[in-house]
Amino acid sequence: MDMLGRRTLMEKFADLIKRDAAILAKIESMDNGRVFSEAFGDAMGCWNSIKYFAGWVDKIHGETLPVSGSQFAFTKEHPVGVCG
Repeated sequence: MDMLGRRTLMEKFADLIKRDAAILAKIESMDNGRVFSEAFGDAMGCWNSIKYFAGWVDKIHGETLPVSGSQFAFTKEHPVGVCG
């Protein structure tokens, strides 16, 4: 998937979390007995994190490094996928 597609998908996922934050908080509260307001805060924190990282999807780029001679060296960062 290209960068724009990944960013769009992550933003859509974040929007769904925000839309259903109250439902997710209620489920989390029933599942482990957390106070609803804390669970709601966690859901909104999740939304915020996903929106933040969606913004970085298209910011990954290489960097050319100066070297002697007729060669060049560069660094290219590749996303590693889901990490936890």
